Amino acid sequence: MNEKKKELRIFTIADWKKEEQYLQKRHREGWKFIKAGLPGIYHFEKCRPEEVVYQLDYNQDGLEHKDEYLQMFQDCGWEYIQDFGGYSYFRKPISQMHGEEEIFCDDESRLDMMRRVFFQFTQNLKRSPKISRPPSQNLMRYWSKGLLQRLLSIRIVLP
Repeated sequence: MNEKKKELRIFTIADWKKEEQYLQKRHREGWKFIKAGLPGIYHFEKCRPEEVVYQLDYNQDGLEHKDEYLQMFQDCGWEYIQDFGGYSYFRKPISQMHGEEEIFCDDESRLDMMRRVFFQFTQNLKRSPKISRPPSQNLMRYWSKGLLQRLLSIRIVLP
């Protein structure tokens, strides 16, 4: 069962719930999420179909103290997968859960994560250049300033 596949999916920074649902659906279909990379390429490995909850946390402070941050989730039974696009990815089989579990223990911590996401989203918008004519000249100028690198880091949902 060493079959692998890649899929192109692009999510915005604010679409973490849709991304979690996408990963859960793939796992139910027998495709375990391995990693995500640019530009929106998701890597999967064939597995036994299983109900698994995927959770994403956007917490730059947690990454500064990564060992303690990851240990906290591991102590609660969450498997750490990777960091990508500012998010940390975790999963846990429903069979190992005691009722409905999330990585956020209360509404306040969930709201804090949403504030961090919203803040980062607005910062990304502020850094977006205003393009005027002729676009070819602007594209060359912004290329040298890293515009395309920033655009590649934006995650957009495709239908």
